Amino acid sequence: MNQIRYSFFRKTLLTLILLLSVGHAYTQWAIQPTSGSADLVEVHFFDQNNGIAVGSAAAVTTDGGNNWNFLPVPFALHDVYMLGSQTAVAVGSDLSGNQSVVRTTDLGQTWTTTYSGSAGTIHGLNFFSSLHGAAAADSGRVMLTSDGGLNWLCLVPVSTDDFYAVSMLTLDTLYAAGKGGNVYKTTTGGSSWTVSLASSTEDWYAMDFRSHSDGMVGGYNNLISYNYSKRTTDYGNSWVATANAYSPVSDLQMTSVNDIYQVNHTQFIQHTYGGIGWQAEQVPGLTSADSLVGLFFLNDTTGWAVGDNGLIVATNTNGNCTPNPRLSQHDICLGDSIVLSAATGWQSYSWLDSATNAAVSTFFTPTNGMTIYFQATHPICGTYFDTLRFTVHYCDSVWPGDANADGVANMADLLTIGLGAGSVGSPRAMANNTWTPQAKTNWGPTFFGVIDYKHADCDGNGLIDVNDTLPLSLNYSLTHTKSQHVNATSGFPLYLEPLFDSLSIGDTGYVRVMLGDLSNPITDLHGIAFTFSYDPSLIDTNSVSISFDTTWIAPTNASGQGMYKDFYNLGRTDIGYTHMNQLNSSGYGMIAGITFVTIDNISGKNNSISKSLQLNLS
Repeated sequence: MNQIRYSFFRKTLLTLILLLSVGHAYTQWAIQPTSGSADLVEVHFFDQNNGIAVGSAAAVTTDGGNNWNFLPVPFALHDVYMLGSQTAVAVGSDLSGNQSVVRTTDLGQTWTTTYSGSAGTIHGLNFFSSLHGAAAADSGRVMLTSDGGLNWLCLVPVSTDDFYAVSMLTLDTLYAAGKGGNVYKTTTGGSSWTVSLASSTEDWYAMDFRSHSDGMVGGYNNLISYNYSKRTTDYGNSWVATANAYSPVSDLQMTSVNDIYQVNHTQFIQHTYGGIGWQAEQVPGLTSADSLVGLFFLNDTTGWAVGDNGLIVATNTNGNCTPNPRLSQHDICLGDSIVLSAATGWQSYSWLDSATNAAVSTFFTPTNGMTIYFQATHPICGTYFDTLRFTVHYCDSVWPGDANADGVANMADLLTIGLGAGSVGSPRAMANNTWTPQAKTNWGPTFFGVIDYKHADCDGNGLIDVNDTLPLSLNYSLTHTKSQHVNATSGFPLYLEPLFDSLSIGDTGYVRVMLGDLSNPITDLHGIAFTFSYDPSLIDTNSVSISFDTTWIAPTNASGQGMYKDFYNLGRTDIGYTHMNQLNSSGYGMIAGITFVTIDNISGKNNSISKSLQLNLS
């Protein structure tokens, strides 16, 4: 009997969210010794040791900035990005005044031109991976590379305004901004763009995204003559302004959800905690004659800033002396235990429960309203005191692979991943593929008004895509108890058409799986999951294979993902296919082909095999 099973549920668990009080912060930046005097505008590091700063020359280091070597460049460079310990890509305008990209594989000793375009300058550069990157240039141009900067594709101009900054979040999602105030966004890899932020009074010189949902642009508001920044926390749907009466923002970086840094052609480094109010951090030894232009943080504690006359400054304490403790997770489900540990560079932590004044283990289970006093010491910053407070919120845990949150990892989850493909949200802290509950606050959008999209982000990286099928495959058939099921049953014509009358020992059999018919066509099918059952005494071990390649359910314009799991001892193969680009299929007929090898003559058994086929569709 053919069956279609629909499953959905609703569940609520308590989750604890940590709130950290913030104490007074003060500067811990230091000037790094250099022998060069060239103006520097941007800096980037590949790791703790290897970095490069560019401008009218290149300054390179292999020891974390303790020593810098200044080298000539083919022309003034405006931005740089390191792809390896010796490999970097840089952009600017060549000696003929054309938009140009250069590349080095020996840490600035030599440079090779990999792109020379129309008149103007390439100002901004960003890479999503070691291969895929984007550049922003004059006349609204965006260039893309898919081979680490060796070759570039210049897209159709997005705007007539010059672009100064670009952020590449995925292969499909990019932001670009510059003169004129608009921030542009594409979710199609640059084939089409929309205005994410509409404005006409700002020029945006810098941009950074901490996650798919959380980003910031910085520049200058020409109407009020202010340094200006705007931040989005909802994927670019809305932007909130923060203003400060300093020179135009030339560079910025978000090192955490709260810590944001800017430089703006002054001797100060602007730092905000939470984006509300900016603190001008003074670098000892700098005066009003000094100018910092470029900024880069390798992690939340280690950063560098560069400027005019070969100026380079660095910090290894996040630029301040606030020892934010590290937590194993910030979204904590009721009953979960967390691990407290010291921030980088901080030592001699002590933890006390404020209610009992008793010492708290670094591995413990928080309770609602619990407050912890902590004391920390630092070789430079001295002793610091602060508090942690835990408050109850409501959400449920993610089980990697259970994309539809019905308590089991199966083919229905493949369909849910397909439905959500391309969606982005905040990444899951401490994400892994282990079949354990992993706390995560909701993204907001839901499947069928019930299941939050966060569940389909099985690998926890903040993007629903084909990579989320790996945790599903690893945890297939595993179950958990924090769920409930509601099933409904209906029917579609689903049947087998064997391409044989009988098979002998060792023969290869092939059957077509058919869905719908002329009288009952299928409309707008996004994905399908079903089970093929067989007699394991008649079919050879590991011989069952599935193909969707030649069927109407997998048209040539669809980006799809097929998957199957064979359970030979049970005589069962679970099969699924889903589109991954929001396209649907309509039609009837063959949807899959099943191939197997016999170990016995199965003449006359076609009917029993056909009857064992079940369809599970969600």
